[in-house]
Amino acid sequence: VLRNHKDLRSNKTLHTQLVVSTHSSHVAHECEFGWLRYFSRIRPSADGEVPTAAVLNLSEVFGANDATGRFVARYLRSTHCELFFADAVIVVEGLAERMLIPHFIRRKHEELDRKYISLLELGGSHAHRFQALIQKLGVPTLIVTDLDPKNPKTKESSFTKRGEGLISGNHTLKSWHPKKELVDELLIYPEADKHLDHADGRGSIRIAFQTPIEVVLKSKPSVECVPTTFEDALILTNHHLFSQFVGTGMLKKVKDAIASSDDAQTLAEEVYKIVRSGVKGEFALDLLWADKPLAPEDGLTPPKYIADGLDWLELKLRLEPVTVPQAKAD
Repeated sequence: VLRNHKDLRSNKTLHTQLVVSTHSSHVAHECEFGWLRYFSRIRPSADGEVPTAAVLNLSEVFGANDATGRFVARYLRSTHCELFFADAVIVVEGLAERMLIPHFIRRKHEELDRKYISLLELGGSHAHRFQALIQKLGVPTLIVTDLDPKNPKTKESSFTKRGEGLISGNHTLKSWHPKKELVDELLIYPEADKHLDHADGRGSIRIAFQTPIEVVLKSKPSVECVPTTFEDALILTNHHLFSQFVGTGMLKKVKDAIASSDDAQTLAEEVYKIVRSGVKGEFALDLLWADKPLAPEDGLTPPKYIADGLDWLELKLRLEPVTVPQAKAD
C-alpha cells in the first residue's frame, strides 16, 4: 500500500517505513519481535521536570541469533503479548498460582487490583530467560517461584529440611537472584535483600520463594515446617480451613491427612507426598469452585512469602504525586 504509486514502484533507492502506535496485544502478537519498539515513560523525579520516555529496540535485547531471544519471542507470541502494556508483572511457577494469586490480590490489595498486572506462567527452569527483557522494559516484577530442593548426590526431589545439605534445582534462584544454590542459605536469606534494582535505575524485581511456617496442630506447641511448593505452603498456612473443606482428589486427601496426623512435621511430610502425586490444576479449580475458601471474611490466607511479595509490588506501584510549580501574581 505504501508503495502503490508508479514513481515509488520504480524507485529502488527510496524506502518507506510505517510506524503504528498501539496498546493492542493482538497487534503486538502479529508483529515480528524485532519490529517492536517499546516506549517506557520516565516520570519526573523532581518538581518542574518534564516527563520523558526511553525507547527500547527489542531486536537488540538478546543480540543476534540468540537462542534465549528466540525462546522469549516464541513464548510471548503464543501467550502473553500484554506484557508490553502492563503496569507490573508477576511471574509464577504453575497453574495453581496463576489461578489463585488474582484472588489474593482482590481480597487484600485494592490498589494493586486497580493496576494492569500481567501474570506469566513460567517454571523455575525458564523464568531467568526473561531477565534481559524484564530489565530492559523496566517494569516492576514479582517472581513467585519454588525452592525445588534436591538431594545433592542423587539430584532427586526431596522434602525440605534444614541441615541436610540440600540444593535448589531452581535456575532462577541459582542464576538470576539471589544466585544461591544451598537450601539452608536460601532459608536464612534476608527479606530486605530479596529485591534487586536494575543497574540503570529503571524498575526492579523481587524474588519470592517458600519460607518456614510455624504450624500449630491440635493445640500442641508450634513446629517449624518448610514447604516445598505453593500448594503445600498454602495448605500448611490454612490447615484449619482445609480440615473443613468438602471435596475430592487432593482436597479430600489433605483433609484426611490433617485428621490423622498427630504432629505438624508428620502432616507436612504427608502433604508433600500428596502434592507431588496430585493434579495441581484440579486442586486449584476445586478451591475456585468452593465458596468458603475464597470468602472475603474467612477465606484462604496467602502464604507469607507471597503476601510479602504482593505488599512489595503494591508499594512499588504507589507513585507519589509530583507537584508542579504554580505561577504567582506580582
